[in-house]
Amino acid sequence: MRVIAPESVREERGPGEHPLLQDLEDFMAGRLSGRRASRVVRHLLGGCDACASVTRQLWGFDREPLPRRPALRLVRSGDGR
Repeated sequence: MRVIAPESVREERGPGEHPLLQDLEDFMAGRLSGRRASRVVRHLLGGCDACASVTRQLWGFDREPLPRRPALRLVRSGDGR
């Protein structure tokens, strides 16, 4: 998947700046260590629109929603309906 990230996310920055794109990708895939994952979570919870845009792309929330399927009806054994 090709992620479109703002320049500020692609460049290595100092503390308090955007996480690296690789860190966002690793975080979303569950591959980021505790301390680095905590930093990404704090940054995202801080409301960074640029990094939220990247994570939406990684989750696929930027794509068209899937068509809704009718709900399955569960029938108890012996119910007969």
